[in-house]
Amino acid sequence: MTSKSRVLCFALILACLGLAAPGGLALGAGGDVPNPETLYKYAPVGSEITFSTEEFAGFFGETLILDGIVLAELPPPSEGALKCGGREMLAGEAVVAEALNSLRFVPAAKREVSASFRFLPVFQGRLGESIVTVELRLGRENQAPTVEDMTLVTYKNTALTKRFRGSDPDGD
Repeated sequence: MTSKSRVLCFALILACLGLAAPGGLALGAGGDVPNPETLYKYAPVGSEITFSTEEFAGFFGETLILDGIVLAELPPPSEGALKCGGREMLAGEAVVAEALNSLRFVPAAKREVSASFRFLPVFQGRLGESIVTVELRLGRENQAPTVEDMTLVTYKNTALTKRFRGSDPDGD
């Protein structure tokens, strides 16, 4: 796909979202567009990280309707690729809300990975004011801490304070 085709595709997607050309995008006004913290996604080594429309929409709350996102920055190719369906995404491309179910991060190799991508949300035909970062991590399985078996006996209606003995196999 040539860069002219990409720009036309991007303009077409924005037009479908009801937005003007990139130079005329409306930014959210005042305090009506939320400014959330970073979104974190984790998966075990060797798997892909998948996303859902509900996950993105829920991240911003229920006050605004999420129309989609515009990708501002992608993970480095050495770490992996962000794909929608079978197609690798490019910075500047828009993903409509319905297609977020097809969005996934495909790691470049079966190893531990820490990467991120950034996007601008689109709410009710307007770009959000702040870029949102999605931190991606592929790591080893997290093992739950364990508590040693103990028996404690007390009288009825008597409070008991006791420190439990336990351990965390992977030390986190």
